[in-house]
Amino acid sequence: RTMGANEGSAKIVRSVCALAGDLGLEVVGEGVENQSMAEELAATGCTYGQGYGYAPPLGAQEAEVFLHECYLDGGPLRARG
Repeated sequence: RTMGANEGSAKIVRSVCALAGDLGLEVVGEGVENQSMAEELAATGCTYGQGYGYAPPLGAQEAEVFLHECYLDGGPLRARG
């Protein structure tokens, strides 16, 4: 969450993503709150993200509908009011 405002946090995230990439692992960025955070993580090589920027916690049926709608819309991040 603090990588945008704290260079030390950003360095840690970049290092973890680089190490994971070198080891052939996938990374899940947690606490993604908005589009810019998702873009920052993607730029570091982060494979996946989760957080309220995508959706609140969902039950199985709600998650299925959400994923289907994301597929149709072309992506999970949407403008929040």
